[in-house]
Amino acid sequence: ALWGARGWDYYAHNPVFHAKLGLFLLIAAISIIPTVQFMRWARRYRELPGYAVPAEEVKKARRWVMIELHLLPLLPLFGVMMSRGMHF
Repeated sequence: ALWGARGWDYYAHNPVFHAKLGLFLLIAAISIIPTVQFMRWARRYRELPGYAVPAEEVKKARRWVMIELHLLPLLPLFGVMMSRGMHF
């Protein structure tokens, strides 16, 4: 953004850029939840070989991953909106 063709002023005052950046941070924050869960499962499996993850825990982790995956297509959409000069 600083050294790009449009410069920082374009991005600093562009609401689509702020939405894209906020969405990226939201997706990153959401990804922490299933990542920590996966690490717990791996630790349990190392401690107890043959450990089976309870179905309810899998369902919760899957829900968070699906939320991430449904938000992800908005990132390139916001990028296209920025490149075309569109605003909210």
